[in-house]
Amino acid sequence: MDYEKYIKDATRTESRIDEVLTSEEALKDALQLFILSARIIDLYKRQIFYGKDFAGNQLAPMLAEINDISGRNNRAGDKDVIAVNPRILHATLGFATEAGEIMEALVDSMAGEDFDTINFMEELGDLNWYQAIAMDETGLKIEDILVRNIEKLKARFPDKFSEERAIERDLNHERQILEGSDEG
Repeated sequence: MDYEKYIKDATRTESRIDEVLTSEEALKDALQLFILSARIIDLYKRQIFYGKDFAGNQLAPMLAEINDISGRNNRAGDKDVIAVNPRILHATLGFATEAGEIMEALVDSMAGEDFDTINFMEELGDLNWYQAIAMDETGLKIEDILVRNIEKLKARFPDKFSEERAIERDLNHERQILEGSDEG
């Protein structure tokens, strides 16, 4: 399927709203909890795939912040109009929730259940659906994303993957590549 057609077909099923009505404080806290959890998962990813061990003192501050945020009375039931692009918020929240569902399937398989490839396919499809919303809203094109991603990876790993280059990255150069100001 052509990706432009996919975006058109996918976004026809989108629930569109004109404004975001929720507790900004509570939403920010929930997003911060997700970010902190992702940073903890990233420590494990780097340990497993990049050979970068981490110490417990790297986890402690993040866990303390999670505990602090979790204990707040953040007025979750309040509803105020907040200044955020509804479609970008929808797509971003969708990425997070679908990633959680994929993680849930992985945890189930680690507990001895068979890995459910059909469910995995469904969740990947849902991720693509949210990506279609984000791309439609921003005007980004899949071809540009793919080309810039490969250019960035070639700059990071000129020959092949290395644990050192995975950890010690030139983020400024990578940003230039993503902006199109440095063709790698």
